[in-house]
Amino acid sequence: YQANLGQTSCEQCPNGTSTITTGSTSVNDCGGPPVVTVFEPNPTNATENQATQFECYGTGLPLPTFSIKKLVPPPAGFGGPVKQEYITDQEGRQTGLRYIITKVAEKDAGAYNCTVENKFGSDTKYLTVNVALDYSIGKRRRRRRRLAAP
Repeated sequence: YQANLGQTSCEQCPNGTSTITTGSTSVNDCGGPPVVTVFEPNPTNATENQATQFECYGTGLPLPTFSIKKLVPPPAGFGGPVKQEYITDQEGRQTGLRYIITKVAEKDAGAYNCTVENKFGSDTKYLTVNVALDYSIGKRRRRRRRLAAP
């Protein structure tokens, strides 16, 4: 990058980073592609009608955006309710994303990906969710009839 107007030589970006294009004018233009550092647990073993969660962490300069998606989404109404929470460091910078299925359904089983992205590129990792079915659902205990005494 060239910090001063009319400069004929370039300043080196810090820590092995680089700029995307020539003509950059600030150290703030320096960066590098992000990396998914952790996406776990893999595999995630979940039980139907219970909650489960997995987390994705990544790094990059500038800080990347995070997304977690199921590769083949379940049909509407067949997957469990999902919420996502940002994971931040002490300075409030996002370092990860937590994916929570609050009530696992059979159709939640499958492959998921975590992608981190910034202006220098992206990185993706995958994990598998296995769902153990709860066969006790729908079964009712039989009530015993008491016969009235004559």
